[in-house]
Amino acid sequence: MNVFLLPVEVTRDIEKSIAKFWWSSSQSSSSKINWMSWERMAKHKTAGGMGFRNFRDFNIAMLGKQGWRFIINPNNLVSRLYKAKYFADSDFIHAKIGNSPSFIWRSIIQAKQLLREGIRWRIGRGDSIQVMNQPWLMEEDNPFITTNSQSLEGRTVDSFLVTGIRQWDVNQIQEHFNTRDQGFKSAYRYLQLQKGQWNIEDNSSIWNKLWRIKAPPKSLNLVWRALSQCLPTMSQLQSKHVPVQSTCPVCKSEAETIMHSLVNCPIARQCWFMVLPGQYWDVNMEFTGWIKMVFELESKSKCAEVVMVCWTIWRARNDLVWNQKYTRVTRIVAEAKQHLTQWNFAQNRLSWASLQLSVEGDGAVVWVRPVTNTVKVSVDAAVFEDRDAVGFGLIARDSDGMLIAAKSIVHPHLVSPVTAEAMAVKEALSWIDEMQWATVALESDCLVVIQAIRSSAPMRSHFGVIIEECRSFLARFHKVFYFLLNDLRIWLLIS
Repeated sequence: MNVFLLPVEVTRDIEKSIAKFWWSSSQSSSSKINWMSWERMAKHKTAGGMGFRNFRDFNIAMLGKQGWRFIINPNNLVSRLYKAKYFADSDFIHAKIGNSPSFIWRSIIQAKQLLREGIRWRIGRGDSIQVMNQPWLMEEDNPFITTNSQSLEGRTVDSFLVTGIRQWDVNQIQEHFNTRDQGFKSAYRYLQLQKGQWNIEDNSSIWNKLWRIKAPPKSLNLVWRALSQCLPTMSQLQSKHVPVQSTCPVCKSEAETIMHSLVNCPIARQCWFMVLPGQYWDVNMEFTGWIKMVFELESKSKCAEVVMVCWTIWRARNDLVWNQKYTRVTRIVAEAKQHLTQWNFAQNRLSWASLQLSVEGDGAVVWVRPVTNTVKVSVDAAVFEDRDAVGFGLIARDSDGMLIAAKSIVHPHLVSPVTAEAMAVKEALSWIDEMQWATVALESDCLVVIQAIRSSAPMRSHFGVIIEECRSFLARFHKVFYFLLNDLRIWLLIS
């Protein structure tokens, strides 16, 4: 794209393929709804789009970089070859397509007008800049001299500077130029501004605040879809002529609009009473007004929690629609906080710097016998949503693979799967301490828990409290030898 001008049909096909992929919910889905035109999606994020490229304009902008190199690097080999062949008696700005041009030259010359409108001379000595037909004025719309005077023909800019110093000769300027003449950070950006694609909209403050929130991209993307009226609620599907009932599939009492699905549905309202206690809003508000109110009243961290809860509310709604799986309000909120905590932890470079992702001995795929005189304890957790409980299973075997002991525990409160795995590891460590085995290898299949135990970063969530307790148990043992981890198994050898 930076050498050849692609046919318009090719760039349109690329855009169609990207849009098709973007809006598809699954690979097997045959009917896909494009909720937004490519022109809107190609707007800047601060203007309500997603920042995709208009590939025709992007192609021309990249070709413009080649022309720009002809201007700023006139002595390199390629510039000298093209100048000798196509613009020997002028510069690139005034070059013509010529006779029998190559496809590369015909492509680059298409960007000449873009450069002509976007580039500006920076005045130094001024002895190489022609007064006429050169873009040297600091005007956005037209950087060329508009004064029509024979006295300016052939003159260079240095003739209007005071000799010996970089200062304009005011008397000469007033004598030769009209009043208007007295008084390229990005080529692609320039093209979009010229076409009005990046003009700031009335609700630009919402977009700016949304994209500055430190939250998982999937949650920001969902809120963007909701604000752009692209969330496939029942009412929105009806507007696209999809034959569905508009009734909310969760409460089955009202039409499922975007505001109802994410905010006003009884399940969603209970979530917001937990996340935003004391916050009240008009039930007739639109989602844009509601999210704007939240962004204005709440802190940055609370806004991140809000967009994450929006995502978990929508996921719970989809679980009910597609899998007939009901999710409790407490779990919706807990999972949102858990996802956000883990994401923030992953973004913390200091946390990852202190995290040992692989040590000697890692890589076991199947269960293997521990070394002689070592007990191996395998641990796993299970979530029982129908009974509102979680369970842990522990089994200890010797170096010959023979069963030594086993234990099962039921915890009568529902927690997230990763928290359940952390609780299972804590119970296993407590069991090891109680049994007073000399040397033990602890085996778990939860990578997140083992990574958190290895990390030295403090954690203040419920999950973090359990991890701190695990670290306290480990400190009682004489020495931690190594973890063994891969896709299926994560081992911790203790003595």
